[in-house]
Amino acid sequence: MDVLLAHQAAQRRHIRKALEGLTDQQLLAAPLPSGWSVIALIHHLAVDDEMFWFRCVLGADEAAIAALDGDGWKPPAGLSPREVLALYEAQAEQADRVLATVDLDAAPAWWPDDVFGGWRLCSARAVLLHALTEISCHAGHLDAAVELVDGRQHLVL
Repeated sequence: MDVLLAHQAAQRRHIRKALEGLTDQQLLAAPLPSGWSVIALIHHLAVDDEMFWFRCVLGADEAAIAALDGDGWKPPAGLSPREVLALYEAQAEQADRVLATVDLDAAPAWWPDDVFGGWRLCSARAVLLHALTEISCHAGHLDAAVELVDGRQHLVL
């Protein structure tokens, strides 16, 4: 568990580092043809990764389950970029609280059968590995988006 959580913490640090110094305008910029913005990606990480996989699936948090709206890629109108960043931090903290209580061999506490059909992750370990893969993948997406928005390169070859 410690190794997995260390990798998750490293990916979160990577995400925070990529966001350093970005203005609200840069956070709202949509540099890719698909049209998603940096802040949309952060909202997706907050809602669809940190909240969904940890608070909902592993923690069966009824408030979090009730808050699911199906499209984490679209921050609610009126939510500022700074509020989305704060939401990400809050969801990561709450996810850590859930993970501190989870038995990795236990089955998920809740599963959205209507979302995934017959597909199901069988243990908390599988959920954590799946979420870590998602978070890591999106950290790489964030690197590319930030480079397009402000020219900074996280990894210079």
